[in-house]
Amino acid sequence: TWDRGCNQWMQVQTDRGRFWMHGDTLVNNPLVNDPSGLSDLALLSSGTGNVGVAEVCTGITWAGEALIDELIPLAPTQYKRAVVTSDGVNVRERHGLDSKAPFTLNRGAQVEIMGETFDSNCEQWVQVTTDRELGIFWINGKFLAEPAATATGPGDDDPVPIVELNTPPEQTLITAVCPDAPWTTGFYFFELIALAEEDYRPSKVMGDDVRLRSGVGFDAAEVGRLSKGTPLIVTGEAWDSGCNQWMQVQVNGSRSWVSGKLIE
Repeated sequence: TWDRGCNQWMQVQTDRGRFWMHGDTLVNNPLVNDPSGLSDLALLSSGTGNVGVAEVCTGITWAGEALIDELIPLAPTQYKRAVVTSDGVNVRERHGLDSKAPFTLNRGAQVEIMGETFDSNCEQWVQVTTDRELGIFWINGKFLAEPAATATGPGDDDPVPIVELNTPPEQTLITAVCPDAPWTTGFYFFELIALAEEDYRPSKVMGDDVRLRSGVGFDAAEVGRLSKGTPLIVTGEAWDSGCNQWMQVQVNGSRSWVSGKLIE
């Protein structure tokens, strides 16, 4: 992922758990003994390969291109608290019933949710941090609920599903995450906020060798580069889930995207 200062951050897995490191501190290290070029860390678990969640779990249609056993992360601004709904719930090193459980949590304990995945049995596993131990762990989703959703009276023992954990970034309102964009009420991440033709505005490139991209986000394909001072027309904008503004621009009759902070 990338922060607002255009610093690259890499999610990494070590023997102690899953963490984040600055991209400049890492270098590629191809595995000599793996002809595929992939390590066991490429997937959260091996065996299911490139099977999509939607292909196996018919009740989880929102997952789109997500794969079985693949981490579906939340942006840091979307982390949320959840409460454990039973006693003696295993907190595991990785998702899956065969993973080690270094400790347990009892009913009422709170955790912070960072992401989720689904296994080939369509079981939801939630990635969490806790106040009990340092590190990142996994809990079966059926044992977690939002704190406000805890009921009283009959039915207390029934697990309460986590509300809206399944919302992918593109279906999240910009205003729910980005405090600097209050005017975008009703718009979602990666959604084009188009200008009317009469509101198109002339602009120009402020940086050197600025990348033009095919879509919104730093992972969108590069389709060209512009030099400082190049004139262009702004025809719309969008925001990514890192609260970065992207401008839809028209250059030489074609449209593409550029980071909003790189044009005047």
